[in-house]
Amino acid sequence: MNSTQTLTLPDGRKALQKTNHTAPAGFFEAEAAGLSALADSDFRIPEVIDVTDRSIVMEYIESGRPDAAAWEAAGEALARLHRHSRDEFGFHCDTYCGDSHQDNRCQRDGFRFYREQRYGPQIRRARDAGLVDRHEVTQLERIAERLRDWVPEQEPALLHGDLWSGNLMFDERKRPVLIDPASYQGWPEADLAMTHAFGGFDKRFYQAYESVNPLPAGFSERVELYNLYHWLNHLNLFGGMYHGQVAEGIRRFGSAS
Repeated sequence: MNSTQTLTLPDGRKALQKTNHTAPAGFFEAEAAGLSALADSDFRIPEVIDVTDRSIVMEYIESGRPDAAAWEAAGEALARLHRHSRDEFGFHCDTYCGDSHQDNRCQRDGFRFYREQRYGPQIRRARDAGLVDRHEVTQLERIAERLRDWVPEQEPALLHGDLWSGNLMFDERKRPVLIDPASYQGWPEADLAMTHAFGGFDKRFYQAYESVNPLPAGFSERVELYNLYHWLNHLNLFGGMYHGQVAEGIRRFGSAS
């Protein structure tokens, strides 16, 4: 979605510039806001140098290879981020997952937030584009209405929001680094679930996470429910190649409704 290039700043530092000439309004400002919010975490977060409507320039971070200790540090850092509860679901500005708009109006009811501001817009978008049929729409809407049947009560925490393997890197000193956030305050389990979407992280990451922030029973059964939001988003962004994941989510959770 974005083109990237490295720059050399007047002071000699290397920087990374991401450019998107068709970016929605506020796209890069939202990314900068997410990076700023995450800067208080135990992750290394690239410093934002400049932001415009069509580009963002940030600190260039050299990539390194993680070892066992690095994976453990990443799991512990995410767990500590998730243990710091916030007052409301949402964020101080709207953000984007890919180039999909995320409505971050704040509210205290997490189930309503996810139903109305996460699953609902993706379901309607897929319906309007003809990517899901009428029966699938009905099942998806029922799943969104019944999130409380599966999801345990959780205090909102600051999330990365799109935490697949491509958005976690390690620097030259093996310190974990977060990039490309789609941040908001939401269910911690939703953030952790996304780490499983494309093959998962090293097992030591999850062991370290649970040593700091133990998960309620049944998390593994909820992973695909949380990721149904992301599969719908991928269906809307990239087309029918992701219909199978959406259909599997409907099979697993729609049949229970």
